[in-house]
Amino acid sequence: MMALFIFTFLGLWNDLFWPLIVLSDRAALTLPVGLLVIQQGSYVQRGLAFAGAFIASVPVLIFYAFFQRKIIAGITTAGLAGR
Repeated sequence: MMALFIFTFLGLWNDLFWPLIVLSDRAALTLPVGLLVIQQGSYVQRGLAFAGAFIASVPVLIFYAFFQRKIIAGITTAGLAGR
């Protein structure tokens, strides 16, 4: 159950298409959709895009650091089930 929670969290954190379809207000955009909007257009602010990508990756890295053993155990268990 813990591995399912971890993979669900990581999938939802990086979700792009559902918030892109549902949200229309620019103030309510999620971080991945905001990064996509920043990179569109004729002038791309690379510094702002890289800062946003760093901010988006920090919670995932912290989450992985705390649950590293559970993630690896979940992957190992899922890999052994197909024998």
